[in-house]
Amino acid sequence: MHMTKTIPTMLTGMVLLGISQSATAQNDTDKHFHGIYLGSEIGSQNLFGGALINGADILTEDKRFVASGFIGARYQFESGLVLGFEGQVGATDGDLTFSDTAQGLTIGYENNSQSAYGLTLGYAFGEHKDWLLFAYGLETSRDFDVTITGPLGTGTQNDNQGMVRYGVGLEKAIGSGLHIRAAVGSLAADFGDTNTNIDVEGKLEATIGILFQF
Repeated sequence: MHMTKTIPTMLTGMVLLGISQSATAQNDTDKHFHGIYLGSEIGSQNLFGGALINGADILTEDKRFVASGFIGARYQFESGLVLGFEGQVGATDGDLTFSDTAQGLTIGYENNSQSAYGLTLGYAFGEHKDWLLFAYGLETSRDFDVTITGPLGTGTQNDNQGMVRYGVGLEKAIGSGLHIRAAVGSLAADFGDTNTNIDVEGKLEATIGILFQF
């Protein structure tokens, strides 16, 4: 299964370079969301695996636990507007199974990691601008090892996935560079002209995390 990436690498690289160069340019106590940050988060995301069988993509999906580490850089303007770039590496509980007893078909999909990169856009508010309402768009990659067992025997495939995860979140600076954040979102995957047995779009994800803003 091949899906088209929608966040250009060149654009995100240019944003990261610009933010990194200016990350230490300001020293304002109300600029809590400015510079490099590092953190981790846990949550529930929608994982799905695919196997190409007779021209159809046989999918199965489930809500699974995901733990991620992330690093990012962002620029907080005087107006409170915040523009940033973020990269993530995550561990997933991604072993899934599809079974069709009528056809004697069993498919196992094995995954334990994912990576993501993308942009964040937010607005800092409050008396000291220590709250941040933000939106994110992350180009996410997952690889599944697929084992297909059917009437004709057993075979293997690789399912290399790319999709956009997007959503909104709320972050709070709680002192000495320490922040907490929570987010909810969904995903968009493009299967092109390939027939699929289910629709995986529009599934809710939710995460909560902690980070340190340098």
